[in-house]
Amino acid sequence: MTDADKLRVTQADREAAADLLDEISALLSHDGIGQVADLIRDGEYDEHEATLAFAAHRIAALEEAAKVAEGLKREVPYEHNQYPCTTTMGRIATAIRALKGDTDV
Repeated sequence: MTDADKLRVTQADREAAADLLDEISALLSHDGIGQVADLIRDGEYDEHEATLAFAAHRIAALEEAAKVAEGLKREVPYEHNQYPCTTTMGRIATAIRALKGDTDV
């Protein structure tokens, strides 16, 4: 299984990677890099290291946000209304993780 198989790449990941490569292409006056950027933007090169790096970064950020939500549910003081708040934080964490998509990471 390749990294591309483990990570769900979004169009936002592709756009970020392609924009980065477009900048590098312009700086180096290297048309080939720009052509790779076009392939990435069109979803034809999801296994490119830049695309995978942006996908991995997005997924890691979402996981960190989910952990923050889970941490908040533990910080709620025990009161008669603790259960609804704890449940809500758990649901928020679950919703954030769902944004990651199917991934082994």
